[in-house]
Amino acid sequence: MEYTKRRVELSEGERKQLQGMLKKGVHSARMLQRAQILLKVDSSVGAARSYKALLDELGVHPPQVSRLIGRYLEGDQKRR
Repeated sequence: MEYTKRRVELSEGERKQLQGMLKKGVHSARMLQRAQILLKVDSSVGAARSYKALLDELGVHPPQVSRLIGRYLEGDQKRR
């Protein structure tokens, strides 16, 4: 099954917030994993990782990544 690749560009503030969450590690494992995924698919700081590399590295499933990116992008549209 092919999943749509959508471009995620985090702002500097969003990137720092996600990195801070990972550094502190006081959030739930689910939130930390979501932060890792968003940071790894971020295309604003060089080349974003491919879905295949992300799946192998984090042990996540394509639908999980696709849904998370979709929710992020929908939220981004609401913030504009």
